[in-house]
Amino acid sequence: MRPLRLLTVLAAVRVVAGCGGSPDTLVPTSGTTPTSRPAPPGTRGPGELVALVDVHHAGGHPPEAPTAVLDDENDRMAYPGWFAADHPDAAEEIADVLAAPDLDPETVLVAATIPLECDTIDGVELFVGDADIAVVPTGVTHHEECYSHRTVVAILEVDRADLPASL
Repeated sequence: MRPLRLLTVLAAVRVVAGCGGSPDTLVPTSGTTPTSRPAPPGTRGPGELVALVDVHHAGGHPPEAPTAVLDDENDRMAYPGWFAADHPDAAEEIADVLAAPDLDPETVLVAATIPLECDTIDGVELFVGDADIAVVPTGVTHHEECYSHRTVVAILEVDRADLPASL
């Protein structure tokens, strides 16, 4: 069994996803003025969005799952385990999504946890650097109030050749 290949979730993704605003600015929830966000690594890469799975964590712990390249069935079966203890419903939904794809042999799935707090997003974009990747939310709408904080797990199908060889 191949180990699940894990990537460090970039600080830029956490900052952008945790705050609202356009892809070029942050809108801090404290009410201060927007600031520029660091650019994600590399260039925008091709990737087809398979699913956005909502994880609500009102009063609970937000999931800490890393961004991961899911190369094979073993990886796809293991990834929902990051959510099983604190978010069993989300773990089940993620497992269902990961079990469904009939992937082309040349593609892999990329899964990324994006904390949103009270914000909503329209989608995500994949950025590919020399040795890393980042999944960045798009169409971010900031909401001042909400009933529960949310995180989204983005699952994308990506050609293996479009990812760094080290992943």
